[in-house]
Amino acid sequence: MNILFVCTGNTCRSPMAEHLFRSIMEKEGLPVRVQSAGVSAIAGMPAAHNAEKVLKEKGIEMKHTSQPLTDKLIRWADLILTMTSSHRQMVVQQFPQSVEKVFVLKEYVEDDPDVTRKRDRLNQLYAEVETKQSLFLAEHRDQIESLQKKYRELEQELADIGRQLDEWQHKLDRLIQPEKEEIKLLEQALPDYDISDPFGGDENIYRQSAEEIEQALQKLKKKLE
Repeated sequence: MNILFVCTGNTCRSPMAEHLFRSIMEKEGLPVRVQSAGVSAIAGMPAAHNAEKVLKEKGIEMKHTSQPLTDKLIRWADLILTMTSSHRQMVVQQFPQSVEKVFVLKEYVEDDPDVTRKRDRLNQLYAEVETKQSLFLAEHRDQIESLQKKYRELEQELADIGRQLDEWQHKLDRLIQPEKEEIKLLEQALPDYDISDPFGGDENIYRQSAEEIEQALQKLKKKLE
């Protein structure tokens, strides 16, 4: 039997699952071949250091390089076990032919009958929703397509209005550009009137702030006089 474990980058979870399960199968003497891959993996990346460290503590040497999920791997696998439900969704989206053999690992090994019953009912509901949705869209296709067409027309009209507003804004910017440049130069030439905030600083910072305030107060005194 060929089992494929899948996660995102194929450097942490799925390679740990691959090496752990291979070790278990070897000890049991069972004829199972194991690989792992990632739905967004870059080929040739090493396993995460902490993943290697954890498995080494269990006596497993992890010699691993990442590989992306491919059609060849999908065809190789008899069973595909993903680390999360989102991984399963991505696998099925990329490779629809895998739908019958791809499962979430923890879901696949669930042995609580009540949970299993609820899961089966959930899958049944998913199928019913998909069927009803397809029938509904087929029945009302003309009306929906007509509304979609109107929406696209309005969307284009709004885009044209947006471009016109941008053009007016550019005209205004050009009109006031000389004044804005002079304002910028004057702002740079004038001193900064803010008293610095000493919060989080040491004694020296607070001391500088106090001196800054005191200088301002001395000027206030002279002005009032």
